[in-house]
Amino acid sequence: MLETKSIALTRQQRTGRWWTPFFWGIMLMIAQSLLVMAAAFVFGLLYVFFKGPLPNQADFLSSNIFFMLNLLSFSVLAGVTLLFCKKVEKRSVQSLGFFKDRFVFHYTAGLGIGFLEILLVVFGCLMLGSLSIKVNDAINWGMIVLLFLGFAVQGWTEEVLCRGFIMNAIASKKGVWFGIIGNSLFFSFLHGMNPGITVLALVNLFIFGVMFSLLFYFSDNIWFVGAAHSVWNFMLGPVLGIEVSGQKISASIFITELSEGKDLINGGSFGLEGGLVCTVVGLGICGVLYYLIKKRADNNHKDGRLFQN
Repeated sequence: MLETKSIALTRQQRTGRWWTPFFWGIMLMIAQSLLVMAAAFVFGLLYVFFKGPLPNQADFLSSNIFFMLNLLSFSVLAGVTLLFCKKVEKRSVQSLGFFKDRFVFHYTAGLGIGFLEILLVVFGCLMLGSLSIKVNDAINWGMIVLLFLGFAVQGWTEEVLCRGFIMNAIASKKGVWFGIIGNSLFFSFLHGMNPGITVLALVNLFIFGVMFSLLFYFSDNIWFVGAAHSVWNFMLGPVLGIEVSGQKISASIFITELSEGKDLINGGSFGLEGGLVCTVVGLGICGVLYYLIKKRADNNHKDGRLFQN
């Protein structure tokens, strides 16, 4: 497979061994988890000081407040990743896929792609009778807006880390497919401790890691794939009321009930990402993206780049 502009820039600018992004990625995720714990502790102290005793621990850990702390902590992770790339690896933001050209178009297009992806999964589950949807009678619109902003940060950050940082670093040394497979395994690993995780869910996370990698490779734009990832999570949780990789969100526009006895189809307690419908949709989208990439590469093979300069 041919190079994109961001991979070519990474190859020209980056210092360090090909495997170091895995190590730093794990360290960054551990740091992010510690940051969430610290933020929750500080919030708990403030709550006790101003309002009195906290609700029980289980209620707090499953609350929208704790979930928002988790989402917003990704902004720190993004900042540290960008700083590490600039100061340690000597990479420009363009090597991570940050391009100014047609920003609004790319972000809007990414939102549309992510919406279409989740729509296909939900439609498949509806056709197989594995879920039902109804409107929530008590919608907390303020929390829905906050969750949209939180997921915008979280989805974009995961793409910066997994695709812009890890995938391009590996691809620049070992080739594009090595970068795609490597970062997708890391992406799956990141969610390996989530509630309700199953073998099929891990497989699906890998498949969707490949799908987001191909979206990034095809667009060569981190805003595009970040938007697709963000709206995927937002549609699952705050819109449909389904677990997002095993994590339940109590504020949603719709209430979706997964049919009992059809966990293999709808993913059960992990959410739709743990079901066979998601597997089929993910593989199908990967196939379409591979075809489009190959077609473009055949047209641009003379200069060895997927994108013309």
